[in-house]
Amino acid sequence: MSSDRARAHSPHPVTSLTVSCAWGGRLLALIGKEGRQILRDPSSWLVAFVLPCLFLLFFGYAISLDADNLRLAVIDESGGAKAHGLGLSFAHSPHFRLVPAASRQEAARMMGDSIVQGVLVLPSHFDARLAAGRDAPAQLLVDGSEPNTANFINERLIIIGEELGDVESDLESFKRDNQVVDISSSASMYMSETQKYGADAMELETQLRLAEYIKDYLTDPRKETDLIPANTGISDMNIESQITLYNTIKLKRDRLIDDSSDSNPVVEELNNSLRAMKQSIIRAVDNMVVSINVKRNDAQHRERRAQSRVASIPAKERQMLSIERQQKIKESLYLFLLNRREENALSQAMADNNARVIDGAEGSDAPISPSRNRILLLGVLVGIALPGIAFLTVLFMDTRVRGRKDIEKAVSVPFLGEIPLDKEAAKRNKGKKETLAVHEQGDDIVSEAFRILRTNMTFMAKKGKAMQVITFTSFNPGAGKTFISHNLALSLVYARKRVILVDLDIRKGTLSRHFGKHVNGVTNYLSDPTVRADDIIRHMEHFDIIPSGTVAPNPAELLMDDRLDELMDELRTRYDYIIADNVPVGLVADAAIANRIADLTIFVVRAGRLDRRQLPDIEQLYENKQLKNMALVLNGVDPHRRCYGYGYGYGYGNGYGYGKKKK
Repeated sequence: MSSDRARAHSPHPVTSLTVSCAWGGRLLALIGKEGRQILRDPSSWLVAFVLPCLFLLFFGYAISLDADNLRLAVIDESGGAKAHGLGLSFAHSPHFRLVPAASRQEAARMMGDSIVQGVLVLPSHFDARLAAGRDAPAQLLVDGSEPNTANFINERLIIIGEELGDVESDLESFKRDNQVVDISSSASMYMSETQKYGADAMELETQLRLAEYIKDYLTDPRKETDLIPANTGISDMNIESQITLYNTIKLKRDRLIDDSSDSNPVVEELNNSLRAMKQSIIRAVDNMVVSINVKRNDAQHRERRAQSRVASIPAKERQMLSIERQQKIKESLYLFLLNRREENALSQAMADNNARVIDGAEGSDAPISPSRNRILLLGVLVGIALPGIAFLTVLFMDTRVRGRKDIEKAVSVPFLGEIPLDKEAAKRNKGKKETLAVHEQGDDIVSEAFRILRTNMTFMAKKGKAMQVITFTSFNPGAGKTFISHNLALSLVYARKRVILVDLDIRKGTLSRHFGKHVNGVTNYLSDPTVRADDIIRHMEHFDIIPSGTVAPNPAELLMDDRLDELMDELRTRYDYIIADNVPVGLVADAAIANRIADLTIFVVRAGRLDRRQLPDIEQLYENKQLKNMALVLNGVDPHRRCYGYGYGYGYGNGYGYGKKKK
């Protein structure tokens, strides 16, 4: 019984081993999990490896309390070989920097001026006592006040002097960049300009109203037989002289009518002259109105610019006062330190020479320099730190958009999808104009991405309004608008939709160049009322296109024409979808002008090219509703990055047949 009880209370070896193995397995699993997380997340590399190495470098090597680079004056009063050899040993040591001194008086002066930190005096009997086998004392004079006062003052003088120079440079740069010498005089000048341009604008506004009054009077049928008002104050003397001449002839005609009839040949000739003169006066008034509008707008622009300059004066004045305040502070500190240095030098000169030996000179026979271990440690730390710094620099300086998460953090614009980058197809089509990437029965990632884009577009349709006209735009050229519009059209065609591509980039015609050279296009239709829609439509293999046409000198004015709306209305009756390849927004006014025809505006963002600092501008376009029914598409996403597949839930190549095909 006792033996059974003992076995019951004793730990079982198999159980203990099982518990230990289970604990070890959990530990290994935890280590493996955290290791994979570190490898996936670049920021974890920083925390796990780079930062510890940098701390080792800074705190293990850079911070050292060893005395180094001490300024020492050696006075050799002995002149023997032993004394000369001791002086050479100090000269060759990396811890000392010898300063020549001819006498004790000169060395004392240099110590008082903080030129040297110590003086070594080898007396005249130094070599003789060493030759006799006796102790040879040497005198070492050190500046006890230097660590607390003199050296600190000299270091602070150097720092404050550099800071004072920087502040003066900032003040000079501020005055040069803002083109100001005196803030008050600049403000007076800007106020005078504002008043002058305001008065000019009011005068031109008065002239404009007078001209519009004369034009309304001339075009009023009720006043056809009345005289034209003269001496109205119009600045154009030519118009005044024409009005005077018109009134003179009109009075002459009226007198002839009183004496004869309207059928009088002279009266008829005068009537014809009056009608011609009135038309000439109307044209002159129209030209005057245009000229006055241009001058008035220029005067108002100059007035606003002068007002903005006046408004910026307080901020400039505050900046200048801040810089001048810093300059005064640095100047006062610099003068204070100069005074303190002189006071410290006087106190050292008046101090009693009370030196005594505290400890005898002792040292190890082992060399103190170079330290092999220290050099190896420095090499290892630098070898680790430099790549780490380079990696961090690339990581934090790269501000380009890489994935969907970068966009969703900054904007609230609806996100339609991601178009992955097919690197193999890009290599095959290098140097070609081939943009076809969608296949009807294709199971590749690009075809599937366009199917998802096609599906997500349906959610952007407004209630009660068909979504037929889809326009593409971007911030910069090269975003891939033409590529996406072409392949989206193919995807819609494969869905049994009638599709037409319209090249609204009438400046470059990028889309048109992919389908050969076409003579007639959008510009021809907009500029020539005789051109019909059927004259510019080109029937291709899968869909129809309308090329950009002949390059016009006034593309913005053409796009403002109502014929563009008429063209779209006609195309809406023929096709299910009209895809328009537009120009980048912000570069020219064409994108904003042509956007009135859109039911859906797709803003294309190219991964790896758009700066994340431009995303607030996209958000502003969306909030201000500058683009109708705006949505985003991310183009050129690397399918191998972790962020790809976020919008699709599972990612590609994980069981859905969108990865590499099995051999």
